[in-house]
Amino acid sequence: MALAALAASFVLSAAPASAQAQSAGQTLYQSRAGALDASGWTEARSTAGGFSVRLPCLYEDYGTNGPTDKADRGFFLRCDRQDGFRFGIIKAEVANPTVARQRFKEMAEMTASIDGPGKSVIFRGMEGFDFVANGNSACGGARLLLSGRSVFFMLVEHSGEKCMTSDSDIRFFFDSLTVVAQ
Repeated sequence: MALAALAASFVLSAAPASAQAQSAGQTLYQSRAGALDASGWTEARSTAGGFSVRLPCLYEDYGTNGPTDKADRGFFLRCDRQDGFRFGIIKAEVANPTVARQRFKEMAEMTASIDGPGKSVIFRGMEGFDFVANGNSACGGARLLLSGRSVFFMLVEHSGEKCMTSDSDIRFFFDSLTVVAQ
């Protein structure tokens, strides 16, 4: 699944290494954060982005320090599970809801060009699309949501031969998004 590269082009950079965060115009808020509960998941809260999700591994939390060509601000949570799956979410904020809708449409079109048309969803009042990829070179899924001035891009991906994860893990992650503040 080439969605990580797609997400990178959407905001600024796809999950930079911690040492690169400052030089890439980003602030690293937390690294290897969280505590896994008995189910193997942790509540991951964005320090500055006003949202949280459940992740199956310790996570990094970072954000952009200023505007890029695609968003006024961006906030990221991501983790890499031991089995090779990456779970991540990007929140892109823009000043104008009309511009946010345009970015949302652009992302939906780009994602559909990679994985085929997505399934239309309404999640907690936010319109969006779910995309699933299970091919020879990659597998996982993506959810794209629009909320006012914000576009959320959620991603689960794995590239490699042994691509086996539970659809319930992907669904649990997608359904765990809580928008704390807008």
